[in-house]
Order: sequence, then structure tokens, then C-alpha cells
Amino acid sequence: MEDLLTRLRDKLPPNDSQVSLTCKDLCDICNLLAMSYMKKDDFTTALDLLLKSEKLCSTNEQGKAITYNNLACYYRRIGKLKKSLEYLEKALDLKKVIKATETIADTHLNICAVLSQLGKHEQALEHAMAAIILLQEEMLNCVLKPDNPKPTKDKYSILAIAYHNMGVEQEFMKRNDTALVSYRKAIVVAQTNIGPDDPITKNLVEIYNNAKKEVFA
Repeated sequence: MEDLLTRLRDKLPPNDSQVSLTCKDLCDICNLLAMSYMKKDDFTTALDLLLKSEKLCSTNEQGKAITYNNLACYYRRIGKLKKSLEYLEKALDLKKVIKATETIADTHLNICAVLSQLGKHEQALEHAMAAIILLQEEMLNCVLKPDNPKPTKDKYSILAIAYHNMGVEQEFMKRNDTALVSYRKAIVVAQTNIGPDDPITKNLVEIYNNAKKEVFA
């Protein structure tokens, strides 16, 4: 693919559609391979691929947002949380510009997790709440516009996790009663929409019960 891109660049102007399409395809391949190498803990190769992808997607905003998100994942895996947060914030800003509404909530939750690790629980809570609002708006639009596809189980899983994350941050901030309410909301969403026997639901129930015991203790 790189050889093909080099030949195309030699023959065609930089803004030619064939050059742009090849850059986009190569960017997608680099991101897929990078995440595969990251799963194998080969972080050096993963970073090389992601930096290559970053150069390839200079005119591909969607690809740039995906690359930023994956770079954030890389830096979080190697323990560089501030660098991870920097890339997540870039991804979030870009997604807002290109209106990639289907994944903005996910990015808010990733930011929430990193901020929580950094001990910034107030800010983390704000991002968890932002994710919940976006997901609820998306689901409400599906109800108001019957032609829209219904929310998938994955979307409900993300909403349940968002409520759980909100509870975690509230618990860190010693708002224990409010945290229990958030954990309970997570369970209701999960039980109603992804099923009581789903591993996510069971895990949320266990977390709620443990938190309740600690509060009463």
C-alpha cells in the first residue's frame, strides 16, 4: 500500500481523489494493525503505525479522530496519562466539528476514566454526565423519529457504564447516597435492555451490592 501511494504521488497531484482514497485506506490499515499490536503488548510497533497514520490523515478528519483516540489508548497503556488526555481532548474537539455524534459519548467516557486515574474526580464526573446526556438524547431521537434505527445493545451497555462511572466519581467525592442512586440506574438500564444474565449486568449488580454494604457499614 505504501509503494502504491508513492507511485500515485509521483504521477498525480496531491489533491487527486485516488491519492486521497489510498491515504484513507492506508490510514485505516495502520490503525487496525496498531490496535492489534497493542493487544500483543508490542507498543513500539503500535506507536510507529499510529504516527504513520497521523501523517497520512492530514486531510481526513474522520481518520484523524480515530488516530487521536488510538494514540490516547497507547499513551494510557504505557502510563502516560497526561499525554493520553491531550489526545482524547483533540479527538473530542475534532468529533464535535465533524459531528461524529455516534462516538462522542465514548470519548467522554474515556476522558472520564483518564481524569479519574489522575485524581481529577470533579472533571471526570462532568464527562460522565456529558456522555449520559448525549446517549439519552440519541435514544430520545429514536423514539421521536420511528424511522431511525433503534438503539443497539451496545449503546445501552455504554449508557449503563456511563451511569456506573458517574457513581464511581461520586463515591470518590464521598457523595455515597448519590453514588448508590447512579449505580442503581446503571442496573436498571442493563437489566431492562441487555438482560439480567448479561455479564455486564451481573457485574453492575455486584458493584452496587458491595457499595451498599460499605455505605451502611
